[in-house]
Formats: sequence, C-alpha cells, structure tokens
Amino acid sequence: MVGSYDIKYEPRTAMKAQILVDYVAKTTTHNQPTEVDKGFVSWILQVDGAPNMAGAGAGMILRGPHNIKMQNSIHLNFPATNNSVEYEALIGGLRMATVVKAEFIKIQSDSQLVVNQVLGLFEVKDPEMKKYVDRVKELLAKITEEGGKWELEQIPREENTEADTLAKAGATKETVPVIPCSIQNFSSIQNPEATFLINLLDQWMEHIISYMENGSLPEDKKEARKVKRRAPHFSYRDGTLYRESFSHPWSRCLTVEEGEYVLAEIHEDMCGSHISHLALCRKAVLQGYDWPTMAQDAASLVQKCEKCQYHQNVHHQPTTEQSPIISLSPFSTWGIDIVGPFPTASGQRRFLIVAVDHFSKWVEAEVVSTITEARVRSFVRREIICRFRIPRIIITDNGK
Repeated sequence: MVGSYDIKYEPRTAMKAQILVDYVAKTTTHNQPTEVDKGFVSWILQVDGAPNMAGAGAGMILRGPHNIKMQNSIHLNFPATNNSVEYEALIGGLRMATVVKAEFIKIQSDSQLVVNQVLGLFEVKDPEMKKYVDRVKELLAKITEEGGKWELEQIPREENTEADTLAKAGATKETVPVIPCSIQNFSSIQNPEATFLINLLDQWMEHIISYMENGSLPEDKKEARKVKRRAPHFSYRDGTLYRESFSHPWSRCLTVEEGEYVLAEIHEDMCGSHISHLALCRKAVLQGYDWPTMAQDAASLVQKCEKCQYHQNVHHQPTTEQSPIISLSPFSTWGIDIVGPFPTASGQRRFLIVAVDHFSKWVEAEVVSTITEARVRSFVRREIICRFRIPRIIITDNGK
C-alpha cells in the first residue's frame, strides 16, 4: 500500500555521533573573541599560500577604511610544505595588521586546517605545526595587547582568488606592478624577520640611494655630478625614496614600470577621464608620485590611447599661419565689349563701349558715335587704367 505512493520506510539511525560532536563544539574554548565593538575601525585580511614546482609563495591583501588596500607578495626561498606555506601567509598578513595598528581585524583563509588549529578546534600533533601555531598566537596576542580585536574564519577558495594570484606570483618571482614582492630565506619559526626586497629599482634611484647611504658615486663624472646635484632634493626612509617639497607632501619615487601603471590607472581606469598629458602629469604629482620621465610617459600614453584618438576635439585651426596675398594682379582683370549699332541718339552716338571687372563685377560704360582704335584706347586709358590702376586688360568682340 505505502509503496504505491513512492513512500519508503527507513529506520532512524543512532544519534550518538551527532550528540558527541555537539558536545565537543559547545565545550571547546578558544581565544577568538565573541563580541566586537561596532565602533572599532574594521580591517579585512585575506591570506593564501601557493607551493608549486617553481617554489613557494604567500599572498596577503589587507583592506581597510576609506577603500585602503594593501597587497604584498612573498617568495619563500626554503623548503616548505602545503601547510607551512599557509602559515607563512597568515604570519605575513598579521605583521601587516600589526604595522597599521588595526583596532579590529577579520582574518580570512581558505585553509581549514590552519583556521581550526589556531582556534583550537583541531589538535596539533606535528612539532613544526605546533611552532607555527605558537607564532601565530603570539602575533594575535600582540594585537590584543594593543587594544585590538580579531576574528578568524575560513572562506571558500573562490572568494580568495586575489590572494591566491599574489601567492602564485610570489612562488614564480613574478613582479606585479605597484605591488611589493619580497624574498624570505628562512621560515618564520627560525628567523621571523628575515625578508628582503627583490623589486628592481631604476638606475637613477639606485645612484641616489647609494650616494645617500654610503656616499658612492657612479664612475662617469658627468653622471656623478648629476647625482650630487639632485641628491639634496630627495629623502630615503624605511626603504622608500621620496622627493622633498615645500609646497605639498613629499612624492614617492617610482620606477618606470610603476609610473606607467599609475598613469594608466589615472587616465583610463574606472574613474579615468581621458585628460591631456599635461593634466595627467599634474594629477599624478598631486597623487604623490614622481619619476624623471613622467612627462614623456604621459604624452606617449595619451597618443597611444585609442579612445582619445576617436573622441578628441577636432581642431580646425590651420597648421601654418595665414599670409595675405600682396599681388592683386591675378584678380584685377577687366573685360571690354563693344555693343551696337543702336538707333542714332544725340550727337550721332550709336555704339556702346562696356568694361566689366571680372572680380567685383563693376561696370564702366561710354556711348560713342564711331568705333575706332583711338576711341577705345582713350576709354581704356581714361576710365580704367588711370582710375583703377589696372595693369592687364582683355578686350573681347561680339563678332559684329
């Protein structure tokens, strides 16, 4: 009877396993805070690690208020397992959070093992993993001691693609524009602070930094004089070169690749307005950036921008200055015609001599009794040449 209605009977299973899991989850304690003050400034930290055949890398993204976004990529130059790479990424991200003095930080990782071991939900049996957990807890305790709060959660791998991209770039030592990439020769449980910048600097920055640090100058005397002349206008602090200024904040010096990326973001990004190269340079300076070839790079970018070529204002101004025509002879041409004979008028006048200016259509006429060469020359000399000073006359005949 029951089978005819697609109803199947299944016996109820035992609830022992579920009850045990609920009991363990309820009684297990960990250091994660349960309540967060909404008045705290919130930060979100996303971390991920990526080991492959080329090496191992870690990627960190720290997002803060006012659309602040800090990104970092690390190449791990030592043997590392999948789990240790995830821990290195988490430790690197916590260092970034410590630097910015985050009041509340929400840490996100796609590694279930790392998240649950740090929270105390999973037992840590491996001695190396135990050291990593202790190191992470030290950094979390430092955040708590400074009055901050933290929260650690696991997110799906699809929501952590940006950090994964940075981690893969760090594994292959691939430099991403405007994103610092560093190399770490030792693990965080051996030498926690052993990281070295591997971003290549332009030659002009290297010479100025070398001169400011140890007084070394290039071998070329001309280049050495140039470095000594420019060095007083720069300042080198915390591994970054700045150009000093009295009228606005110091400008951060960039490489050519970084400068091209900044110009592209300002010119044609989501909020770009496709401005001219002069306005583009001014806007980059106001944003706090500086490099020697800024003007040339901006002009080249605007000239190569396809949208600017399609939608730019068309200038109708001639390429050369207009010059007036001094000689009027090409347009000063008169045509003379003889009309008649007409019925005899007073003084026996029967013919009409008509002269027309070809340019202005001005008409001069005279009635005569006879048509002779002397009469026509007299008319031309008196009415046209002397009066209008015309050098060239074309005399036509109507065939009569």
